[in-house]
Amino acid sequence: MTTTKQPLSHLDWLESEAIYILREVAGQCSNPVLLFSGG
Repeated sequence: MTTTKQPLSHLDWLESEAIYILREVAGQCSNPVLLFSGG
């Protein structure tokens, strides 16, 4: 089975970068909280 990696679009790259940053911040905090604005 051969898989070829598709290059990331700019939105995919931005999403993965945001997830990485959130994980890094959560890892640095003793009590991580995700802020959510529904408005």
